[in-house]
Amino acid sequence: MKKSLLLLITLLSSTLINAQIIDNKTFQPKMITKVSIMGATLIEANWYDSFTSFTFQDAKYRILDVQAQFILTPEEIDSFYGEVKNRFSKDEYEENEGFIFQTKEGTAVHASFKKSMGTKSLYIAVSKNNVISLGMYLTQKQTKKLFNDQSK
Repeated sequence: MKKSLLLLITLLSSTLINAQIIDNKTFQPKMITKVSIMGATLIEANWYDSFTSFTFQDAKYRILDVQAQFILTPEEIDSFYGEVKNRFSKDEYEENEGFIFQTKEGTAVHASFKKSMGTKSLYIAVSKNNVISLGMYLTQKQTKKLFNDQSK
């Protein structure tokens, strides 16, 4: 009786463990967009059906390779990028112009805008659980490339 119970528990455990394994080949992004400058990737977006994962090098660290990440759903991308496009359409920016976008997973995406020498730029920083990750400035053209915006 004890052996059959032990065998049953072992079989149930192994099926539960096997059910959690996901093959990498089936979980590939449908599209990858990235912004690079002189071969160095500033930010990369991996587009899946139900979410998009953004990854960038945390600018706080010069020597260590520390990656920061945030995830947006398609609805959040529409809302976030819609606001970014509205800000890019302005001729001038006020000092410290920007907004904070709160995601469903609890990450705050800070977007700041500036115009320098005629070029409009977006700066993205991320904070989650009191940990702040700093990004790089992206031009309007780079931002459109990152969000796969084909409009002119």
